[in-house]
Amino acid sequence: MSASSPADFSALLRELRQTFLEEEAPGLLQTLQSGLAQTERDYAALMRAAHTLKGGAGTFQMTGVQTAAHRLEDLLEQLGQRPAGDLPGSEPLLQQGVEELAWLLDNPLDPSLTPNPDWLAAVDTLLAEYAVSAALDPTAGRREVLTGILEDCLQIAEGRLRQGDVTALADLVEQADMIGAEMDLPWLLAAVQPLHETPDPSLDLGLQVLQTLRQEQQAALAALAMPGLTSIGPAPSVLESPPVEPEPLPETATLESEGTAATPQVRIPRPAVELLANTGGDLILYVDKLSGQQQQMGTVIQSLRVLVDRFEPIRDQMEDLYEQLAIQPDTLPEREFDPLELDRFTALHESLQACQELMAQIAEHADDLNLLQRSTTREVVSMGRSLKQIYTTTTQVRLRPFQTLAQPFQERVRRLAQRYGKQVAWQVEGGDVLLDRFLLEELQGPLTHLVNNAFDHGIEPAEERQQLGKPPLATITIRAQIQGNQALITLRDDGRGIDLARVYQKAVERGLTQQPMAELTPETILGFLFESGFSTRSQVSELSGRGVGLDAVRTTIRDLGGSVQVESQAGRGTQFSLRLPVGLSLLPLLVVQAQGRPAAFLTDHVLDILRSLPTDTQETVAWQGQTLPAHRLNQLAPYAQGVTPTQPQAALILAGPAGRPLALLVEELSEVRQLIVKPLDEVFTVPSYLAGATVLPSGACVPVLLPAQFQPTPTSVAVAERPAGPRSILVAEDSVYTRRFIQDVLQQAGYAVQSYKDGQEAWEALTVLVEQGEVALVLTDLEMPRLNGLDLLAQIRSHTAYATLPVVMLTSRTGNLHRQKAAALGVSSYLGKPCNPQELLATVQSFLGGGGRP
Repeated sequence: MSASSPADFSALLRELRQTFLEEEAPGLLQTLQSGLAQTERDYAALMRAAHTLKGGAGTFQMTGVQTAAHRLEDLLEQLGQRPAGDLPGSEPLLQQGVEELAWLLDNPLDPSLTPNPDWLAAVDTLLAEYAVSAALDPTAGRREVLTGILEDCLQIAEGRLRQGDVTALADLVEQADMIGAEMDLPWLLAAVQPLHETPDPSLDLGLQVLQTLRQEQQAALAALAMPGLTSIGPAPSVLESPPVEPEPLPETATLESEGTAATPQVRIPRPAVELLANTGGDLILYVDKLSGQQQQMGTVIQSLRVLVDRFEPIRDQMEDLYEQLAIQPDTLPEREFDPLELDRFTALHESLQACQELMAQIAEHADDLNLLQRSTTREVVSMGRSLKQIYTTTTQVRLRPFQTLAQPFQERVRRLAQRYGKQVAWQVEGGDVLLDRFLLEELQGPLTHLVNNAFDHGIEPAEERQQLGKPPLATITIRAQIQGNQALITLRDDGRGIDLARVYQKAVERGLTQQPMAELTPETILGFLFESGFSTRSQVSELSGRGVGLDAVRTTIRDLGGSVQVESQAGRGTQFSLRLPVGLSLLPLLVVQAQGRPAAFLTDHVLDILRSLPTDTQETVAWQGQTLPAHRLNQLAPYAQGVTPTQPQAALILAGPAGRPLALLVEELSEVRQLIVKPLDEVFTVPSYLAGATVLPSGACVPVLLPAQFQPTPTSVAVAERPAGPRSILVAEDSVYTRRFIQDVLQQAGYAVQSYKDGQEAWEALTVLVEQGEVALVLTDLEMPRLNGLDLLAQIRSHTAYATLPVVMLTSRTGNLHRQKAAALGVSSYLGKPCNPQELLATVQSFLGGGGRP
């Protein structure tokens, strides 16, 4: 077997360190925080937590955490040795020590972060004073042995015995004899005497001795705490005491704190969990499809049963005809028997009898099919329930309450407030919302940047807030909620807001824009904050000034398939909204037909259903004393006009933007079904109103819409009618996926599209199409083979016939150099990738409506 390389060892070390930081360290920190909040503290448990934290930090070279945990452990150790856990001046140092650990664990690998030197000095001073007083205390050494050395021996022996290791008794006897002799503890020697007298001690005897040792240890510590009581008599023989029922041994040994019921844990790699969830979701889709086929089969069988029933009268007629033919007189001149004495059969008789038998068999098989279909339907329903239970359990394994991510930031905000002299409260809303554990882990970094940003840039000092008429206590609020199969996390502060003029000035200095500020929307100006290296601070501090915070936030959120949005009001605060997919979700959906198109809504978003509508065209809808505008689907989202085959049969009252009711006219309603909502492809930017898609049992793919993200308009910008005449939009894009995406978006909005795979192909087509008057706008990528976007733009502008032809450049290159070059060549507009469909459609219509370059 070959030895591992240094690179393999480093990778293993990084993985173990990450596991320690994500799984063990938070639990140890929580033990310290909750333990110190108790009235009666278990200093031994607190000291073990600090000790474990110190050891892990030392193993993984986290010097700052190791130093703080070490000092805190020393302080806890001394407090545990005091008669009542009392050490004057220790309480604030304990609380500050836990805060130091929380602060350092936020950035454990930053070598520049060290524990507060004032806190370290105060702890050292207190411990030194205690050491001097302890030297004058004759019982201090004995107390230290009882709570330290002997305690460790007892814990080790207990652990080994509970695993069935009887050999631990020999080690326990040896250590107890040594401690008892050196410290003059006769009760300790007497307690282990039964083990000396028994050549082969049993497990039960060992547990009884341990129980006696625990009782004598506590009695000795109590005696040390009571003045005038200096000795304790020997313990009675264990053999003479009543038998003690040993505690049952656990089936599985786990690392749990004393007194906690241990649940066996199994660690499963993330890809395996995702595979289980995805496969479970696919199986549910297959079962739903099978259920639909079963229903169709039931319909067919029912139709067959109807046909068989319709044959019953015909079969009766055939039986009558058969009997009549059988008794008709024979036409032959000679008869041996009378017709009543003997039936005579011909070929027709035989055919009628065969037909009757066949019809009877068909009826029997139809009944058999009906019974089989009912039985199969029951089995499919049962299988569907089991699969959904398995799927729910699998997804629950991945879920954690949002509180586990949000609550630790309270300590961070409090520490920042203490360090920088601000008054800030941290509020968590939606802490019980369950989110994917892996998603929570990925959000740790982005939220740290946003909290730092809110504290440093947004929150004003208390004096400034009072001058502005604000309460001196500022608030940072984080909120989590689920919308469909998306998680919406918002971080809001009530600080000074973002200075748009300052952001614009920095953007001009960095060459991000040359347009006048009046021509830019607030959203565009705020978008500069996410550019790499962008910062409004001239000096670098611990919290800001490096220009990496918001850029890192956007990068991480995009990598997770989500989006980030910022809103700000001067003097009132700023809000960052993170919208993220949460994977597959089994949700109750109401499927409707609106303007001839299927759409699905979560039942939580449907406030009411109005099924009785007048036959005339609806302009408004009355609901609960309100008169609501009645919207078509294309007035709420960028849908094409579509075809409305019938009059609206119902109106959905939906929870629209800001929770306001919103009425949607629909032609058809389906029953509510539990369906899997799948996220859309992360290659492209997903509109905020689109939660994902679901597949019906029929195989149809239906979009799941979020009414809270609708933007009601009398005539949706995105559904503009196709421009008059045969003119179309020419698209030059080398990426197959992007080209198809642009083409689909434009065609759904009613535009004709001609797409080409590179600039050269587009130019050759353009020279023909423009002469025929068939091109209204060119949309081109920047980087393409053969002829790139800049060269294509240069050739277009070099011909006077194309001087007014709008050219929009769509590229991921949003830097100043590319913008300036494109602007110099005469580009009409410059859009970044990935492009939002609404932004793309709005840009296209602005040119086709205006008829030329701006």
